Amino acid sequence: MDSPESFCVHSSSFLSTCPTFQMWQAIQRCFTRAADETAGSIDPKKQPTVHRFLMLGIGSVGKSTIIKQLMSLCERNPRKYKCCDQNWNPKGTDIEEIAAKAYAKQIRGNVIEAFVIFIKYAEQENQKLAEDLREDALELVENFEDDPLLFDGDENTGELLVRLFEDKAIQYSVDHKNNINLQEYRLFDGFSYFVKSEKIKASFLLIHLLKPKWADLVYSRKATVDYHDFYFMIHGERFEINDIGGQESERRNVTHHFDRWYGESSNRTNVKMFVLFVTSLSDFDEVFFMKKQPAVHRDDPPPTQLDVSIAYFNVFLTSPFAKTCSILIFFNKQDRFKEKLEDPECKKHVERYLAPHIKKSAMRKYLETGKFDLDEMSKAVSAKLSDKISGYVREFQKNIYSRFTTAVDSKMMEGIFAAMKDQTISDSLNDGSFLP
Repeated sequence: MDSPESFCVHSSSFLSTCPTFQMWQAIQRCFTRAADETAGSIDPKKQPTVHRFLMLGIGSVGKSTIIKQLMSLCERNPRKYKCCDQNWNPKGTDIEEIAAKAYAKQIRGNVIEAFVIFIKYAEQENQKLAEDLREDALELVENFEDDPLLFDGDENTGELLVRLFEDKAIQYSVDHKNNINLQEYRLFDGFSYFVKSEKIKASFLLIHLLKPKWADLVYSRKATVDYHDFYFMIHGERFEINDIGGQESERRNVTHHFDRWYGESSNRTNVKMFVLFVTSLSDFDEVFFMKKQPAVHRDDPPPTQLDVSIAYFNVFLTSPFAKTCSILIFFNKQDRFKEKLEDPECKKHVERYLAPHIKKSAMRKYLETGKFDLDEMSKAVSAKLSDKISGYVREFQKNIYSRFTTAVDSKMMEGIFAAMKDQTISDSLNDGSFLP
């Protein structure tokens, strides 16, 4: 009796020589070829419109958070929001896998880096750690600096961070967070969400018992490297977002990415081109440290991350195709901007960097009482950008539309995404609001 394996071999051999089977294969090939030819002959003008966004911005302005919020909406409201592959087939967001990886590496690295910054700032301000913490704290700094991208600690690290968090010197750093300006490190904005005893324990000590949430992923920080494509269906409309990494090393290749994006868009039918530029309101006083600082007048404030952001935007605005694209600007991190405005220590920063763009009466009221209108203060930042780019946009064929945003606020971002959909479809960006 033949074995099952032998039967399969004999059956395969018989089918390959059977005339009826060969005829069926030929018919099948004809139908497949006809279907391919029909698909290839569809009138391109009848293809659905793709709203293609080139997303620009320097590092740490919140571009990745915007993508995360869109993914979150796909999870929470799948009827109106869908993640898709490049052929516009809906796909899952893999939230559990993504969040689990984030919890295992990304978030713990974020938290450790925050404590390294607190330790260094405390040392800079002559705030001494408790005697029983100093040696372990220095070892933590050394381990992190040896491999900042991979070092994420273990349970012992978590126990040390909980003890450090209760130390007076570290609490001093936390209380003065808006004054921290270290050349080699920058405090990530989500630190307030993670740097608390219960979150530290969850991230390092109870990690296997807890299920990560979307908020954990949204508030975490991971640098974007290279060029990434994302595809979303928003209320039935196709949105493609092409995210360019904004780190200093990535910005060296930015003109190449511009040319690539425009070339791809121009060669496709039914594509509307948009540029989404993301900058951070809270960067107005974040000092930008250069390896070789340029000579400046002693009364001039040092360049900030906002200045770098504006300079980066100007590189795009000087590209030959910029004037043909509709442009949206997200002035992001309004929540952190508000925190700084409420901090008495930041009054001098506001006066130094934004006073020329704030009414004298409003500036005087803020300095004397600490009271302010958030929208008015936000417009001061946008006015600073407007002054720097006005010479580049006078001959633009389309206007520039801007919004003040808080990317970690899911409800706010849902409203903004819905508005983006309506405005891009109706082409109302041509009549959008320019900067004040």
